Amino acid sequence: NAAADDGGGGIAARCDAVTFYALTTLQRSPLLRCLPPSSPSDDDFSALRSRLRRLLLVTMSRDSDLRSMPTFVVTKVGVLLALLVREEYPHFWPRPWGDVTTALGLPPDAGGAAIAAGKSASAGMCLSFLDAVSDEI
Repeated sequence: NAAADDGGGGIAARCDAVTFYALTTLQRSPLLRCLPPSSPSDDDFSALRSRLRRLLLVTMSRDSDLRSMPTFVVTKVGVLLALLVREEYPHFWPRPWGDVTTALGLPPDAGGAAIAAGKSASAGMCLSFLDAVSDEI
């Protein structure tokens, strides 16, 4: 049954590839490029970036979605969040670190306790985000 095919090149793998492609397209779009704050298009993009941020945070807050994400998608989500921080902090997104840890259900000082409490997917996403912040900003 093709609908039940979930291994290797199955439906789930194809959906993950499409998700990755869509996220990569967003990453390369003018939406996440550094624009001077006075740029006229920056105002137009601000509302779109805010919506993208909300969608990413809501998706991250769903534990079942987070646990089923392959590593390459988790990494791409972390990169998009880092690029949003670069564009929006501090004027349009004053609390990115707190918003990300809250969406992941992690207390600010969770550290290894999050993994021990069964929150390894959340901790992994948080680490992907922090790694991307280190690389992108």
